[in-house]
Amino acid sequence: MKYALPIVAVFAWAGPAPTAPFSEPPRLEKPQAGFYRLKIGKVDVIAVNDGASSFDVLGVLAKDKRETAAKIMGKSYVKSPVEASVNAYIILLGGRTIIVDAGTGELFGAKLGKLPDSLRAAGVTPESITDVLLTHIHPDHSGGLTVGGNKIFPNATIHVNKRNSISGATSRPARNIPSRRRRSLAKSPRVSAHTSHQAK
Repeated sequence: MKYALPIVAVFAWAGPAPTAPFSEPPRLEKPQAGFYRLKIGKVDVIAVNDGASSFDVLGVLAKDKRETAAKIMGKSYVKSPVEASVNAYIILLGGRTIIVDAGTGELFGAKLGKLPDSLRAAGVTPESITDVLLTHIHPDHSGGLTVGGNKIFPNATIHVNKRNSISGATSRPARNIPSRRRRSLAKSPRVSAHTSHQAK
């Protein structure tokens, strides 16, 4: 697999998986469909579901922001926790099978991490994915790149925007990583991150 950013760097920057956000039991009484096909112009797109769970919106905010956020949510008749669905999108274009985001993997427990099953239900195998486009590297978008130490998309090129790269020692994200983690990242193999990393 070719990476625009090493897999270890993705999780180092994303930080440890939160323990609280997806802790509430799901409120959906019926299982969701695993995929939904649509066409955007001439492009075939498949929305694939990674799972759903109740999400403690207020719990992940800074304490001084929670009261304001609760008032905003109240005006829309929304209470925390809210039912949150994690999805990815398959784009079939020019002979390539592209997935936008990689789901949560095993980082948020059994309620999520259903993306590989949803892919197969839609007739797409993880091995057939040629490109993974990460919108950003939070664990609910990049956690599904590996499960149990195994690559889920072994034949894909991972595309990461340069602004998410921590390869530069003087970059702002790198400065925010503890020195011990920076040293371990320095030892990992990497392909330089580019704003648009070309698949080979």
